[in-house]
Amino acid sequence: MHALGRWIQQQLDARGWNRADLARRHADLSPSLLGKLITDDREHLDQTPQKRTLSALAEAFNVSLDEVLLVAAEAIGAPVGGLTVAPLSRATAEELTEEILIRLRSVRPQEVSSGEASPTPMTPPSDIDITTLAQDKVRPLHPPRVTRAARRAPRSDDD
Repeated sequence: MHALGRWIQQQLDARGWNRADLARRHADLSPSLLGKLITDDREHLDQTPQKRTLSALAEAFNVSLDEVLLVAAEAIGAPVGGLTVAPLSRATAEELTEEILIRLRSVRPQEVSSGEASPTPMTPPSDIDITTLAQDKVRPLHPPRVTRAARRAPRSDDD
């Protein structure tokens, strides 16, 4: 059975529901459609179900659409590896900070200056010392600019 069929059955079992119960919870989910998805014994689907169906599953099971899309991707054989979907509210401040740092490091200066990537202004949570964080972890996006005049200026012995 493909990943989506297994996931739907696991969700039903965890709630003590059957296909008819699930179909009653959302108009876009019929018992026959659910039966086809759950009993399909292929290892991978040829294509993902319609987005409307995936959205209906997310709503009926009260999970994020991202979670359902990840399972649907796995069902068609897409390499999802160890990817998971978790709400940001579950992430610790340290995990969020690390993700922000990774993203800041990945922005190249030419992207910012050309307008390709425009970092969204963020207000850090009050429990993070952003000054220390910036000093310890973040490299400037633009190195200090040295003008021609500064390059030609004679150096004194004090330098």
